[in-house]
Amino acid sequence: MTTELVKGITDAFAKVKEEFNEHLDSINQNSSEIDVLHAKHSLLAEKIDKIDERLEHIELLLNLKKKDYSYLKQIHLSFREKDLFNKLYTQPSLLCSALAVELSCDAPFVDQMITALMSKGIPIIRKQEKNDYTVALDPDFKEYHAVEGVVKVTADNCVTLDNF
Repeated sequence: MTTELVKGITDAFAKVKEEFNEHLDSINQNSSEIDVLHAKHSLLAEKIDKIDERLEHIELLLNLKKKDYSYLKQIHLSFREKDLFNKLYTQPSLLCSALAVELSCDAPFVDQMITALMSKGIPIIRKQEKNDYTVALDPDFKEYHAVEGVVKVTADNCVTLDNF
């Protein structure tokens, strides 16, 4: 009777072990499927992020093309700022040091005037060049200003050395 009891218990444990192994195989198979799905999800998330970046870039470009600069009609520029604005408007880009020479002032003062124009809403592009930087008006703004005359500037009210 003890052998039959041991055999019954052994058979029962064998069945339990077999069921556990089947269950473990099922878990492993599901884990593999989850890993595959996770990899696919990550790939899709990457692609969606790239598409989102492209859409943001396109949206930004569209907004730049349609940007309304009409709010700048109310901006008042000092005589020196008007002179700087005219220099930037009539030339594609200038080094800050060259502007300082043209305006007969030092580079830090030119930098302050550029910052003042930017703070008043005039879009200026700065690019670092070794020990100096170039400045230029935003081409879209230049185009808009040519058509609309956004900033009211005339050459006769600009300060230059000839006016002193």
